[in-house]
Amino acid sequence: NNNNNSSTGSSSTWSQVREDFLPPSPSIWEGTVWINSPVHDLSIIRKIVSLHSSCDYLGVREALLYASALGGYRCFIDNIPCSDTYFEPGWTNVHKRVQYTMHNVTELMMDKNTPVTLSFALGNLYYDRVYVQNPSPGRLGLRAKLVISCKNGNKTTIGTNTEWETTQSYIQNTSIYRGESVDLRLKDTGTEKWEAAVDVSSTAPSGTLAYRTSPPITAEALLTPVNIKNTRKNVFLLTFEENLSGWIRAKVIGPRGGVVTLRHAEVLCHEDDSRQTCSGPPSTTKECLHSNCRLYVANLRAANSTETFILKGTGAPEVLEPYFTYHAFRFCEIEFSWNVENPLYIHDYYAVKAHTHVKSAQNVTFGHPVANMLQTMIEKTEKANFWHVPTDCASRDERLGWSGDGQLTAEEAATNFDMIDMYKNWLDLMADDQRTNGSVPCYVPAVERYDADQWFDPSWSAVYIEIVHQVWKRTESMAILLQHYTNLVKYINLIESIATNYKSNEFQAQWGDWVPASDSPVPTIHSLTRGVNKQLCAAFSYVLNLRQMGEIANALGYHNDSLLWQRKAVERGEQLFTQFYNSSSRVIDDGSQTATALALYLQVVPSELVSIFLNHLLTDIKNHNMHLSSGIIGARFVLETLSRYGYDNVSTTLLLQDTYPSWGYMMNSKIEPGGQLLWERWNSDGCDCPEMNARSQKMFAAVGAWMYQHLLGVDRKPGTAGYRNLILKVPNQRDVKHAGTTMSTAAGDVQYKWEIVNDLQLNITLQLPVSVEAELQISIQYWKFRTAIFNGDCQVALNFGSNSESDECMLKYLLTVANNGDYCTFGMKSGFHNITLMSK
Repeated sequence: NNNNNSSTGSSSTWSQVREDFLPPSPSIWEGTVWINSPVHDLSIIRKIVSLHSSCDYLGVREALLYASALGGYRCFIDNIPCSDTYFEPGWTNVHKRVQYTMHNVTELMMDKNTPVTLSFALGNLYYDRVYVQNPSPGRLGLRAKLVISCKNGNKTTIGTNTEWETTQSYIQNTSIYRGESVDLRLKDTGTEKWEAAVDVSSTAPSGTLAYRTSPPITAEALLTPVNIKNTRKNVFLLTFEENLSGWIRAKVIGPRGGVVTLRHAEVLCHEDDSRQTCSGPPSTTKECLHSNCRLYVANLRAANSTETFILKGTGAPEVLEPYFTYHAFRFCEIEFSWNVENPLYIHDYYAVKAHTHVKSAQNVTFGHPVANMLQTMIEKTEKANFWHVPTDCASRDERLGWSGDGQLTAEEAATNFDMIDMYKNWLDLMADDQRTNGSVPCYVPAVERYDADQWFDPSWSAVYIEIVHQVWKRTESMAILLQHYTNLVKYINLIESIATNYKSNEFQAQWGDWVPASDSPVPTIHSLTRGVNKQLCAAFSYVLNLRQMGEIANALGYHNDSLLWQRKAVERGEQLFTQFYNSSSRVIDDGSQTATALALYLQVVPSELVSIFLNHLLTDIKNHNMHLSSGIIGARFVLETLSRYGYDNVSTTLLLQDTYPSWGYMMNSKIEPGGQLLWERWNSDGCDCPEMNARSQKMFAAVGAWMYQHLLGVDRKPGTAGYRNLILKVPNQRDVKHAGTTMSTAAGDVQYKWEIVNDLQLNITLQLPVSVEAELQISIQYWKFRTAIFNGDCQVALNFGSNSESDECMLKYLLTVANNGDYCTFGMKSGFHNITLMSK
């Protein structure tokens, strides 16, 4: 800190660098080993730390705790948590890397005149799962080092070794997927049998210890139930306002040995529903109408969203809270093993809403209730799936870093949140799990099929290039491109080597346009992959990846590579059209919305056929009563394609629908509470398909990218990074009357807002930070505007007459006029702008 004082010209004093701001050196682990109990994998491990011998009466200046686990850990100093973070140290393929974290525990160590107890509870966390790593990762273990800097200048380090002590944990069983069992009678009894720890390094996986730089998992909020209902004897149902990911924290007074069981679910079922039964798909009205309301758990598959707690029975409130598991739930059923006669007190029960701590990157609002609610649902669904890596859903026995979900929603997620550190971490894990032939697994970390080189799908594995491209676009970071470029080339060369005949399944595409809309919300049979050819979807993703590689190579100065990837993108795009086009029917593939939109999006349709393809797409939408018929890929790209060809009004109509199939239907279903998290299917409320029917699935969140770029109208200029060169638009539609945002960029905050006034006037406000410029594009033909006024006094007549008195303003703001004056682009420099466009 050496900032000059502007009034006196003097300089401040130099400040000492804080060590907890610096990445730790790998040498921090010298003199430490992996330890655990000789008997119990689930154990409590402790070390009694005396400060007097090193720090004497002056005390501690700084105390930093470095910790890692084979499995997971919670750390405590004198029974006080070391931090407010959860699920440490992280989630990786432990055969490649094991992460560690650092906690600043200075405040917990200061003013201690007596020895302090540093303790850890170990849990399976991501070690014990339905999807088991191959090979087995071995025993749980702890590795830690406490570094104490004293005020007298001395420094002490205390690392894990066999002098630490262990005992059986009060956590009896724990798993991400199977809940947690806790016996509080074993906690802090004072009679525990402590024994020396053993070195378990011989069973530890070979992964390198690596400092986790991504954000931790924290609690966003504590939510009280909106209702507690006594559904049967000693059983109570907690209902929360929203579906969320997290767990329950409860305070209970009960007898010694009394058992409290908590069961979680996203929705309820009605056993008296004549159409469906509780064992089948759920059927939940807005409120639970019957005294025997039951949780719907069929969609959890092998997962068990249950916690059990055995009480110590001290007569005082006991806190019941799991350490190493989480669930997606709106409803929690609590069962007591003893007679509970009094009603439960709402403030004794909280839902802990948790996720990786990512900050919002915008605060977008839309002038339409469906668009606003959808934006909220997208953000909540994304956060519910931020668990060290972006996962697919928060409920069942997967909760994996599925790459297809991640690559489809990457643009949306990176727009709504500051994803950079989380994405960098995920990219490191992709590099770890990339196969020898260049393929990228369909979920990362790869927790099964570890040696399978061929298990991938180009529409899913495209995530590697997509995420690198997203990080570069937002940060201008050359380092991220250099770090991963060789791996990306390895992957793209693999796809190139098999891209000879798209229809022959050389791509090994497995999922394609996943979960397309069925004809009815309550189908007898629901296909997961009907419709567009999966190979077409894979080829589409490959062409997009080639274009992204062209941008990446160009940014790095690898111009020959860039030209190669650009040429390949053209060739493979032409190949896609040739191999899937049906000349007799003049449609591509099955002529579905998705197939047609993908070809138009890539601009591989010959110019003489573009209008035919557009008319076919518009007719198909009209034949579906202005609804989508697509799955997750079409839901991402149909709206985008329509807007690119000038049909914002049709895209907006699709977005704002509230009948099946649509995003609005997820909000307004008559048989399930609406406005929660996004569903896995368009018809999750009526589909008899519990094996694939989560209510916390992020796939359909991808539309958020279109909402930002086209309904709001903010995007980067193609080929640029850092959002220093923006494209701003006002969509050609009249259903949404206004939209606005404050967006965080590498250069500062961008503020943009537009408002339609009586369909005759458009007001725009814009604030651009230093070094940011924008092109404002307005369709004069659609809006019929005749005058533009900039900052209240600079008027441009939009008839573009040569004798206009506004020539000076025109030269200042007007960049281009396209289509004989139908389309205008105005140049906006950094600073504040107030623009009014009028039809007069």
